[in-house]
Amino acid sequence: MSVSAQDFDKGFNGHFLYSLHPKENEMFTLDPKSGELRTNMVFDRETDTEVTVIVKAIDQGQSPLTGTATVVVQILDINDNAPELTSTEFHVEEGIRAETVEREVGTLKARDRDIGINAQVVYHLKDAHPLPPFTVCKNGMIKTKLNMNIDREMQNQYVFEVLMHDLGDPAKTSSATVTVHVIDANDNPPEVRFPNSKNNTVTIMWSQTPQVQFATIEATDRDDGRNAKLLFFIAGGNKNNLFEISKDQGTVYLSRYVEASDVDFHRIKIAVHDSGVPEQETQALLNVRIDLTNATFARQEGPVEMERYTLIAGIVVGATIVICIVIFVVIFHVRSTTRRPRRAGKDSGEWQNDKTGIQEECGKSDIDKVSWKLPHTHVKGQPDLEDVDEAADAGGPSEQVTMGKVVSLPWSNDRMDLGHGDSQLSSVPSLDQYRKQDFYTFCKVRGQALDF
Repeated sequence: MSVSAQDFDKGFNGHFLYSLHPKENEMFTLDPKSGELRTNMVFDRETDTEVTVIVKAIDQGQSPLTGTATVVVQILDINDNAPELTSTEFHVEEGIRAETVEREVGTLKARDRDIGINAQVVYHLKDAHPLPPFTVCKNGMIKTKLNMNIDREMQNQYVFEVLMHDLGDPAKTSSATVTVHVIDANDNPPEVRFPNSKNNTVTIMWSQTPQVQFATIEATDRDDGRNAKLLFFIAGGNKNNLFEISKDQGTVYLSRYVEASDVDFHRIKIAVHDSGVPEQETQALLNVRIDLTNATFARQEGPVEMERYTLIAGIVVGATIVICIVIFVVIFHVRSTTRRPRRAGKDSGEWQNDKTGIQEECGKSDIDKVSWKLPHTHVKGQPDLEDVDEAADAGGPSEQVTMGKVVSLPWSNDRMDLGHGDSQLSSVPSLDQYRKQDFYTFCKVRGQALDF
């Protein structure tokens, strides 16, 4: 590659030399006379598509003049890159029957860093054994082969190798591994393993507890994902709704206790559905034999019913305790508020002299009691009847007057007349106070005397 310049001066003023700017240039070398530009390195178009260099032309006059030009060097492409596959994963739905038409699976895509014809890629399937049920077109399209059955249950993915080459001269070739995943279709019904033709009967006791499993339906589905999720139902033979089944787990149990009206042999029709669209169903028969040996058919209480009775009993007991406590409190309150001192003796204030046989008073079996109401009467000899009457009129037993007193004296066959007789009472036994039936009593203490 050469650069050229022109100077219209004559002589030395028309001669000029070429140079690079800056002079230190690692990529190019410039001949100062001919202007031939040469490269000092190998360029890669995929890295730099073009390079810019500044060239100067300086004449030889006494006052040199300089011309400057920018040279753009474009890097030409050579076929130095092989194709690279960018898409390697594909999916295809399984065929319910052998393929009668070609179905498009996907299109291969490769990248070639070259340009032009050097970047054009052709695809084809590499020979292998066994061959996958696909064809690869030159433009990279993958299609299913005719009359080939793609069944996920037989093979859930296919892995094969694809060859690629560009149209450069010489061509660059490469290969890549492609994986085609088979998407499941709901093409398989559930398979019931229990019950089956050889094992389809279970025996339970007549006393079997409800809600406790006695059998489990075993089933599988060869499909995948939602198409393999199974649901269980009772489709028939459930007389009097004696049986129930878990929808998700397939466990069978009694819905209630066995009664005398229930037969001892049941043939239950079990239906197993998958969750695909459209759904697939399989039915099976489960024989249930009820052993009635020593059956009494006494009413069996379920756990819920027992809990209910326990709760009722607890409420009754609690209410009874509360009522008893309330009655006790009421009785105590009534007795404490209604207890009042009784008025001893007669209202007239007359003396009473009587004999009692109360064992518990002062520890004596026979005590003579003389009772009077007036607490402040001074008994010294014969009491003044007027004072007695006045004191009687003053109130008797009340909140303001001390309650009637009882004086115990030695018993005598002759009645003592404290109020009107000739007897003079000079001394009486010393008195102790003793509470008895809401009035005050004074009982004899031997060996002591008290004037009053």
